Amino acid sequence: MAETYRLQQRKGIWYYYRRVPAAYVALFGKQFVKISLSTPYLSTAKKLRSKKDVEYDSLFDQYAEQITAGIEAPLLSKEEALRLVQTYVGRRDEMRAKDFEQNPPSSKAVLKSLITEASERWSQLDDPEFLGGYGVDTRTLNDVTEGVGYAFDQDDFSYSQFYSLVVRGLRELERRQIARLKADYSTSSFDTLFAAIGGSVIDVQTKTMRFGDLCDTYVSEYADDAAHRGIAKKRIDKVRASVNLVKEALGQATLVSDIDYKACQGFRKLLSALPANKGKIYPHLSLRESVAQAEVDGRSVISHTTQKFHLQTLTSALKLGQKLGAVAHVASDGLQPMAVQLTASEKRRPFTSAELTSIFNAPLYTGCVDDEKNYAKPGTKVIRRARFWVPLICLFTGMRANEICQLKTSDLKSTDNGILFFDVNDDGSDKKLKTKTSRRRFPVHPELIRIGFVEYLTKIKAAGSDDVFPEVLPGKYGYKSQKVADWFTDGFLPKVIEKDGRVGLHSFRHNFRDALRDMEAPDSVLQQLGGWAASKGTSDNYGAGVKPGHLMKYVERVEYPGLDLSHLHLH
Repeated sequence: MAETYRLQQRKGIWYYYRRVPAAYVALFGKQFVKISLSTPYLSTAKKLRSKKDVEYDSLFDQYAEQITAGIEAPLLSKEEALRLVQTYVGRRDEMRAKDFEQNPPSSKAVLKSLITEASERWSQLDDPEFLGGYGVDTRTLNDVTEGVGYAFDQDDFSYSQFYSLVVRGLRELERRQIARLKADYSTSSFDTLFAAIGGSVIDVQTKTMRFGDLCDTYVSEYADDAAHRGIAKKRIDKVRASVNLVKEALGQATLVSDIDYKACQGFRKLLSALPANKGKIYPHLSLRESVAQAEVDGRSVISHTTQKFHLQTLTSALKLGQKLGAVAHVASDGLQPMAVQLTASEKRRPFTSAELTSIFNAPLYTGCVDDEKNYAKPGTKVIRRARFWVPLICLFTGMRANEICQLKTSDLKSTDNGILFFDVNDDGSDKKLKTKTSRRRFPVHPELIRIGFVEYLTKIKAAGSDDVFPEVLPGKYGYKSQKVADWFTDGFLPKVIEKDGRVGLHSFRHNFRDALRDMEAPDSVLQQLGGWAASKGTSDNYGAGVKPGHLMKYVERVEYPGLDLSHLHLH
């Protein structure tokens, strides 16, 4: 046997490393055993290896007996897992407290050493690299489950969720140990998940819970629940950002029990003066500093909708605090924003005729240096790629930006009569649609053909691209429209029109709908072309929808008086 058999060295420390037999992976939960032996000496590691071999041989023998006997492991629920981890933390903490009383440190040097060791253990438990590479001793996991071999339902409560719960328990134990060694009796717990579990530090009521801890617990629970419900990461990040804002506004160290109606009213007033896009405009200023600076700069404040969202976040966090016993009443419940609620038409508007003329007579459409950094500099090139086509397609189809940016060349089809149409769908793993009614077939407007869309499509196909706009890459949340929309709204528009905060790439969709209304298009045509929700009539549930040939009669009549695009025509 090799001297380092089942041993690996990492950053000077030896680890026990062993593959789990394939037959036992499901019961063990992982393919490998990876455990720190906490020693830099090979001779010591070899001795500890022998002990680990015996320990895991015994465990795998138990698995073999269990499989032979046909014993089916019980499913572990989230509630039972929480009970097991809380029980384990309470039991281990009592043992440590008793040992500390009976065997106190013999000197300051020993005390310092113990604090260092506990701090290092806590640091490891907070290190994703360590947890991913080596993790928690299986013996600890067995102690938590009291020797019972549980199974896991990935869709209900997974092994990784249980593992994360155990790590939280171990972190709590080490933080309590550090506090005990430092004679810090200011709190009974550090993670609110274990607030009701006694042990080492003098017990105080849950009312000593800090608001920052409550917010962290709320985010953790929300993220876990969101993962089960399939909520998009974009939404989870939005909630997390809102929680961070609420936490800063109310104060991390504030006692949850001190957050009364007056404090909630103060938060409501702060929101009413908070500048829009604070993170972009004043990234290094605090909330209150940004409010003061925004008043000087004359910045607009966040909308009624955003203010309401942050108030709801505070209420949701406090309701969790109420369940945990940290606060008796949710003082923010029912509070409404101070901002005036705008109607849909006030929030967004279509471009005016003059604005459309300015947009499509910008250097990007009349001649620029290039369509990247120098798209606003006059030049000799009219480059027909995504930045050129997306606004035009938005204007003459009313399609959502992401529906356009994710188009495949195979999504451009023709009817038997030769009418070219967009097949808007979410076929494929990289496509996303807003609603079920977004699936539709949309005729290509004759103006797009005159401008050369067919020639562009032919060129893209000849280049071997499956994507209509191959240079457009997905944004942070997987939407291909994100970067194009940000560029158009924040980069392009301010250079060509006077922005008022109510226009953006989506405004073309409003222009398109107004054009359909002006020609008095039937509701069925509006619904089919725009992908808007259908009426509730029974007949709406039958048939394959309005065909492209019929829709073309309305699409070809869409026009914008005063807008002349003849300088873009190829035909």
